[in-house]
Amino acid sequence: MPHACKTFLLALAAHGASTSLAARTQVKLEASNAVARALDLIGTRRKDSGFLAEIKAIADQHITPGATESLNEALAAVIAEIQRDVEPKIKAGHASTQAEIDKRIKALSAATAQAVEGKESADGADRTWFECVQEEKAMRVAIEDAEKALAQARSDTNEPCQQQEDRAPFEWTPDAAKLKFVCDISEHGNCDQQMKNYQAQIDNMMSGLRIEVDAKVASYTEAKDACDAAKADVVKKQYAHDGATSSWQNQKRQCMQKHETRQVSMCLFGSNLQNKCDKGAAYLELMAAIDKENGGEYSHPDRVGEWTTIHMTTCMLSKVVEGGEINTASLDECEKSANFDQDVGVLDRKEGTFKALTSSEKFTCSEKQITFTGKTWNVPEGDSPASSEYTIEEYHPEVSLAADAAAFGFCATAASGSLAQAGKPSESDIRRMDATGGELNLPFGVWFEPPHSPLRL
Repeated sequence: MPHACKTFLLALAAHGASTSLAARTQVKLEASNAVARALDLIGTRRKDSGFLAEIKAIADQHITPGATESLNEALAAVIAEIQRDVEPKIKAGHASTQAEIDKRIKALSAATAQAVEGKESADGADRTWFECVQEEKAMRVAIEDAEKALAQARSDTNEPCQQQEDRAPFEWTPDAAKLKFVCDISEHGNCDQQMKNYQAQIDNMMSGLRIEVDAKVASYTEAKDACDAAKADVVKKQYAHDGATSSWQNQKRQCMQKHETRQVSMCLFGSNLQNKCDKGAAYLELMAAIDKENGGEYSHPDRVGEWTTIHMTTCMLSKVVEGGEINTASLDECEKSANFDQDVGVLDRKEGTFKALTSSEKFTCSEKQITFTGKTWNVPEGDSPASSEYTIEEYHPEVSLAADAAAFGFCATAASGSLAQAGKPSESDIRRMDATGGELNLPFGVWFEPPHSPLRL
């Protein structure tokens, strides 16, 4: 029996009891039969046969031959009580159903906004990480260029430094024959002229030696300067190489932190998406409950049926009071006059809002994969990988929308591979991570794949 109909039975029984003594001695048999006939007709039209049978039983129990006025008063009082106590309950149920629709749509709207915002955040984190690794690769290229420049600089020291070594020793041996001084005093009487000639020869020899030494020194200095310059260039190139290596190492650490931020953002988005889809499913469940006949508290067909039955009953009882004809024609008239939409209201099912909230831009909850930037890096391991080992591939990770599973494979807990409630990073976790410069100190067992082992995320 519909829930509102029980109230009607109680109302009719109460008034029947209060007037039974008077009705038993005063109500005419024809009026009593009219009530029974009215209920029988309603029973043939409505499916509430059990409910109407109980109404008839109560009527038969309390309505006996007597004064018509007492019956009319009883029926009028019953009608008034139905309108006062029973109809408001149906209207309250209708309002409660509308409130539940509004509540679930509001929850879906909030969850959708959170999911969309989370997706934007995850896209940003993915893009930031991708660009970071792109720069990391460029820095490996810079290291390789620096290595080539260093190797060339070292090679460039060979010739000038060898020349410096080759030009370092200097040896001069005078011509002994030219240094021999000969003078025959007996022939010349003295050696003054010979001495002058010898001194001029020695002076010429020393002048030539000085010129040769100066030339050798200049040649050695030139080679030494070239060698020193080449060695200085090696030092410069070594500093450049070391600086490039240090910059790459720092960039690598930053990218690892950005990778963690990226994963947390993606997992948080996944959790938000699951929550949004859960709210969407709750709305659809409510719609199914509203549309179900012989359903529960939200059943709209049941509520319309209750309203129609009660309206027909009060209408037919009113005709009894008025002394009208109780037949199928009057029953048709009473049934047609029942207008639930006008008297109770029309449910706003928010179907347009639901459609907008489950558009492809805001996630339909039928997604199998999620695309962030659509590409990812394969990051090589090691302390000195080749830049060519950094490669890009398409990236569209599979997503699970079940609330009791990890949204993405990399969001699984180390223990069981599934995300319990405690295993889902919250917004406060993200804020805490941001406040610590990217280090996430999670109070639960969430782990993330090391981003350089090799990274395929």
